[in-house]
Amino acid sequence: MLVITQTPLPDWAIRTLATDAPLEKADAIVVLGAGVRFDGSVQGRTLERLVYALRLFREGYAPVVIMTGGNPDIPELSESGQMARVALELGFSPEKFIVETEAKRTSEQARAIAGIVRAREMKSVILVTSPAHSYRALLAFQKAGVQALPGTTDPVLKAPSPQPGWQWWFALTPGKAIYRLNLAGVVFYEYVALGLYWWKGWI
Repeated sequence: MLVITQTPLPDWAIRTLATDAPLEKADAIVVLGAGVRFDGSVQGRTLERLVYALRLFREGYAPVVIMTGGNPDIPELSESGQMARVALELGFSPEKFIVETEAKRTSEQARAIAGIVRAREMKSVILVTSPAHSYRALLAFQKAGVQALPGTTDPVLKAPSPQPGWQWWFALTPGKAIYRLNLAGVVFYEYVALGLYWWKGWI
């Protein structure tokens, strides 16, 4: 606990999973769902990814946005369907969306999008997801035969690398300690998931 909360280890570890590259134009922007509330409201990482994808679309990086993500608990409230609803409420045209509502995990999303990409003869997509998830997601999409370019949502990739110093090493507030604990949990989950995906042959 002391190592996690009182050292920048979690901050460094998250960077081993995050992928980044200069943005390039592509045939589509793919945004991966990351959960919705039981009432269907979009929040947290799903909302961050959606907003970033719509920003890239508005800036002209691709002519269409593909939203993917089912909902194993409430199938009628799919992550992608709720993202599309929010985008419509923000004034975006429905003909600019492709909504995939069945895939429930990253490997399934990769295969589902691969089918859409082949059917529409697309060459490349910008894959919008969170930094820690980006490495596994890119590997899964490449395994499915999709040329995916990273489109990560978090400015952690653009920030300077953590510099040693007492003000960085010690979590002087509960908020910073909790932040590092959460970050460590995300890193642990992703490395376990990478092992599982490798074992299953999904990456």
